[in-house]
Amino acid sequence: MSNIKVLRDEISREDFINNLDQLVKDMNDCTIKQIMSQSPATTEIQGNLRIERDKGGLVKISSIKQPEDE
Repeated sequence: MSNIKVLRDEISREDFINNLDQLVKDMNDCTIKQIMSQSPATTEIQGNLRIERDKGGLVKISSIKQPEDE
């Protein structure tokens, strides 16, 4: 039981929680940069939207500016 109490006390400390939170954010940022550095697996145009999908399922939707009606 004493090991569980020590573990509970350690993971309840504010600095542990803050460090863990930062670690997870950094890992997510790294993953996003890695995904965004690769070309999309598929790209399609629907109306004024460009839809890009990567192999892992991430979808990026961006607006395509249409020329002004003359």
